[in-house]
Amino acid sequence: MKILLVKQLRIKNFKLIDEAELAFSRVNVLIGPNGSGKSSVLHALNAVRALMPDANGHPKLFLGDAWHSYGDIVYMHDYSRFIVLYVKGALELAKGVKMGYELELKVDSEKGGRSRLKLDVNEEDAWSFENDALSHPVGSGSKRGYEVGGCFVTLEGRYDNPMVSLYRGRRERATLLLREDFSNLLERYVGWCPAFRGKVEHVIPSSPPEPLKVVAGRPELKEELNKLLTEILNFKSKVDIASTVEGGLSLLNVAFRVNVALEAFSMSQLLYMLPLGLALPRGGLLLVEEPEIHLHPAAQARLTESLIKVARERNLQLILTTHSEHILFRVLTLVREGVLPHSELKIHYFERGRDPPKALIEEIKVNERGEMDKGLRGFFEAELDEFERFIRAKARG
Repeated sequence: MKILLVKQLRIKNFKLIDEAELAFSRVNVLIGPNGSGKSSVLHALNAVRALMPDANGHPKLFLGDAWHSYGDIVYMHDYSRFIVLYVKGALELAKGVKMGYELELKVDSEKGGRSRLKLDVNEEDAWSFENDALSHPVGSGSKRGYEVGGCFVTLEGRYDNPMVSLYRGRRERATLLLREDFSNLLERYVGWCPAFRGKVEHVIPSSPPEPLKVVAGRPELKEELNKLLTEILNFKSKVDIASTVEGGLSLLNVAFRVNVALEAFSMSQLLYMLPLGLALPRGGLLLVEEPEIHLHPAAQARLTESLIKVARERNLQLILTTHSEHILFRVLTLVREGVLPHSELKIHYFERGRDPPKALIEEIKVNERGEMDKGLRGFFEAELDEFERFIRAKARG
């Protein structure tokens, strides 16, 4: 059963994107110059989580301290425009149980917004609802769950292992609290790794990142994390993640008996990225902004292969932005080697339009030989210009 958390995304009036529609596959690479709108796509997907109502029915409108107002995220800073985000995909709730969804969020600067959600279980008869404002509870007080295809659905479980219970006929009714659990599902199923990832401290204080806590409590994930670190960095890594008395975490590379905070900066960056993928449930989505940060070119290529390996083994979806030819070439090489089917790869190229400024997005097709139908733009021009400048300087003596 092929399940993609995000199969289709439509964006209108969000950051640099006036209007765009993108289709996604298992592995997705967004390339293009700085300021061309690549990150706007990742931010839009992350915003879907933030715009869903919380357990109290209140919208979580803006993401962190970077966005202080509606004007920070609406296209052209035009308060009169509506932001529209439409996402279509599916969640793997349990083995053999697929919940398809279509979610549309429409937000303005004054009323807050409206949402529309359509759900189905294993593509049977769908159930849909609409609410007047994101700040209002989803559904009515008398019908807080849903029935579809003769099934009643409920969700439970840990961050990394959500479970579904299906009840048929007149057996005990189990309900899915849509305003709480669908929003929480998105929180559990989406791992967001921004370009600014911070630095691992000697001791991570109380309330450490949830994925690190998950890995710390699962010996098999801890072992897999160290295997990935060793493969990517090309030196022995054995990071021990242990709880402190204060409720935080300490990270020690016992291979060298040194705290991770004192190691190469690349190590701390990877320790924010890799646990996200390992802690996600099957069918989850990993969003990575510029994974090449602080990594040697060879390590960038090895990281790419490791991320794709984790995604395919754990049935995850991967969407990343990059300026690195080393990352892109490794993806294409994996297609050529038959490791990554070309049908599981999508590459989108971004350019910044002018008058007015906006993101121009084009899908680049890749065949089974790992060849791109329109070539690779924007990656080698700078190197050729630099080489030409060097030759001219050398010719002048």
